[in-house]
Amino acid sequence: MQIELKTIISLFTVILCLGCETVSKFWDPVGCEASYKEEKLDFDSNQELRYFTSRNPRVSNLLLSPNQELLFSKDPLYLSYSISNGVKSILINLKTKEIYPPIEGRYHIISNGIFYSENVKENTLSIFRIPYQKILKMPNSFEPSQIYISGKLIRIKDNKGFGVINLEGHSIVLNHFDEIHLGLYESAPIIAVKGEDKYIYDREGNLLLMIRQNMANGDTIRNISKNGFLLYQKDSNWGVLDQNAKVIVSPKYESISNFSDGLAAVQLNDQWGYIDESGKVVVPIEYGYVSPIYKSIGRRRTKDTNECVLFASDGKEIIRYPSNENQAYENCSIFNTRTYIQLHTKTLRYFVKLGKEKWVEVDSAKEVEDITGDYIISKDGKYGMISFDERFFVPIVYDKIQYNQISKQYVLYQNGKSALYDVDGLAISSFLPGHVYSCDEGICLVQNPKTGKFGYFESGGKEIISMTLDYAEGISEGHAKISRDGKWELIDRQGKPVLRFPDHQFGSLSGGIFWRKQGSFYGYQNEKGDWVVEPMLDSYESISNGITIVSQNGKFGLLGNKGNWIVPPTWDHIKKDHLRENAYLFRLGERSGIAMFTNCD
Repeated sequence: MQIELKTIISLFTVILCLGCETVSKFWDPVGCEASYKEEKLDFDSNQELRYFTSRNPRVSNLLLSPNQELLFSKDPLYLSYSISNGVKSILINLKTKEIYPPIEGRYHIISNGIFYSENVKENTLSIFRIPYQKILKMPNSFEPSQIYISGKLIRIKDNKGFGVINLEGHSIVLNHFDEIHLGLYESAPIIAVKGEDKYIYDREGNLLLMIRQNMANGDTIRNISKNGFLLYQKDSNWGVLDQNAKVIVSPKYESISNFSDGLAAVQLNDQWGYIDESGKVVVPIEYGYVSPIYKSIGRRRTKDTNECVLFASDGKEIIRYPSNENQAYENCSIFNTRTYIQLHTKTLRYFVKLGKEKWVEVDSAKEVEDITGDYIISKDGKYGMISFDERFFVPIVYDKIQYNQISKQYVLYQNGKSALYDVDGLAISSFLPGHVYSCDEGICLVQNPKTGKFGYFESGGKEIISMTLDYAEGISEGHAKISRDGKWELIDRQGKPVLRFPDHQFGSLSGGIFWRKQGSFYGYQNEKGDWVVEPMLDSYESISNGITIVSQNGKFGLLGNKGNWIVPPTWDHIKKDHLRENAYLFRLGERSGIAMFTNCD
């Protein structure tokens, strides 16, 4: 039988396509399936480490060590692992999967993306940045405790003295100074000290000025102002230099503060006032005391009436109160944000900024848990809210305000109704009858405080299910778990039953599936009631970002929202790492490690 050439070509094409599909599936795993494969590490002769590689670009490699030590949280992608009883260590990047080679000693973090390592055998110390690029290698006479980074500059010290290098390892200021100050801000010039001489360099290493300081007279110079200005003292008097070391204010003041909001407090002839960044006196030097401006608020003590005056940086007075002359500084001290003042007098007094202009005294101000500087305030039995950075102001007209630390939302109560507000003071729902628990996907779960029954409302106020339910949860992916008249259901956004259950042993929809217990085991079903994972699991969790941790026969694994094994249940333990987003902690025997899973949902 003769086969036409056209048919042969067609068959050959189909075979090739099938092969391509197989290869494609192999190299492009479903979702976040790890496809971990254990490999040996050439540098680990004792095989203290177990290393698992992943072909999936969404999943990091996994390195298990008996001595895992986390680096500082300011650089959360990097982990340091000790081996050889702590004599050596390696560094791994959880995002790029890159392993930095073992060293005789330890990796240490300096700042975000910049590390140093000590080689004990070579007696050397190296500074490097990520990606692995040596900045500097030098004999270990270098003192790690003296490393300091300011912007793109690094202060170092060896047996010759202090110096400055940049992130490329090039010398900015040579190592022969007694001390070097880089300042707190990137705009600050460099101050290098040699004996009584102080050298002022710009950030490129150009010498701007050399000052001979008479330390016996207390002469000094400081570069801690945010605007990059230098405060310098000569013959016991203070002046100001700009970023180019040019004189703005000649040394004539008895005292001077750092500039804040464009103003600096100055003292002359034992009286105080303020100058601006040009050196011009903008508040007369006639007060018994003034403070540096802090978060747009200053304070001064009048000379004649001996009163303390709090004022905004634009000069507008906020409040004045009596001061004890012998304790003027203490009585003029306050704690403040931009919108809140706690005044220390004989009794505590609280002042808040209502909106953009008006300051008023209130009865109480309670700081919101885990939102530093945001306050729930009260006056005459009514409540409102302010934020430290002027993000919002909620008027003092409500019967009660509570903050939910879990959902990170406010509940405002007024005339038997309540509404949800977000952390920016914006309304999530209108005022609804009863207590509003949540408003997910525009549907609010509300409870009648008298009967304890639950119901659902649209965030705008339209009733979906009256408050007749015995139990209810917030909407999740267009569905909610409820109980009414002793029966358990999964309902949709309109309140219509989707599935009915004989008991409460099921969860909310998450990632398109929900857990359900049958007998002694757990499985996962979809919204149609089909089993995605048959009930064969010892434990369950709700799907989060497309992944859930489960256990089977005493071993742990990671399951995807399609019922696929992302990591098969072969591990002694797996748990979520709450310090790092999308990270999981693995344990196998005495070894443990961390893996990252991204874009899995």
